Amino acid sequence: MKKNPTYKSLAYDALKKAGEPLHIKELMSRIEGENPGIQWASKNPQSTMVAVLLLDIKAKKSKSRFKKTKPNTFGINCLPKEGKRQNTREDEDFPICDSISPARKGEIIEMRVAELISLYSGKAPLVCYRPISDDEGIDLIVKERYDTGAPQKIPKVVYLQVKSRFGGGKEQFAQSIKKKLVPKSGNHAVVFCSFDTSKGDVERIWFVPAIALHKLNPTRAGLFSFVAAKSKKESNKWNEYLLGDIRELAGKVTELMDGL
Repeated sequence: MKKNPTYKSLAYDALKKAGEPLHIKELMSRIEGENPGIQWASKNPQSTMVAVLLLDIKAKKSKSRFKKTKPNTFGINCLPKEGKRQNTREDEDFPICDSISPARKGEIIEMRVAELISLYSGKAPLVCYRPISDDEGIDLIVKERYDTGAPQKIPKVVYLQVKSRFGGGKEQFAQSIKKKLVPKSGNHAVVFCSFDTSKGDVERIWFVPAIALHKLNPTRAGLFSFVAAKSKKESNKWNEYLLGDIRELAGKVTELMDGL
């Protein structure tokens, strides 16, 4: 699923084609000319664009892709050639708060997972609930939404455990999970999430049915060790569970439900 272009990506593409700094009016004119029928999320897109570019320049300083040359005039900053790895990291500008505990980070990712499922469940709406206790390894309960205009039926339910790692840049994702907290059941699954601190969001999601995890041999401590490459490779046995886009998560939950 293709992501909608951001203000910064639109500005960067227009400035790159222009080859010179542009006044904001000319910049917006070129963007709208290249993207006929564009639907802006803001009532005043020109003011929003100025605010977005200024914030990026102020926050990232010399690492910003943009520079302000004159009042309300922006150009592309001189950066290393595309494809060349930079030594700096964006997460140095936006560090994760040190006071947030690992448990709280886990809760934040659980809420992000619930958000993705709720927003992108399409014509077969799903609703998420959080149990009072997670003693059974259940972080989210997902069920079909009742259709008040149709005969009532017992809704299908899926139980999810969410496991996450914060970081970014590494080629592999590794996480352990207790075997006893993964029932060998068709309506249980584990959602493994890699949160990239340099981007400020979940970068990769693996949706793994519990039955698939039980094909692993647990460690002596009774743990399933999940190790997967973040890119699709022939040597990666978890390829089929790696989502191409994190918004595909709702569809995977629906697929699991359909098989119940």
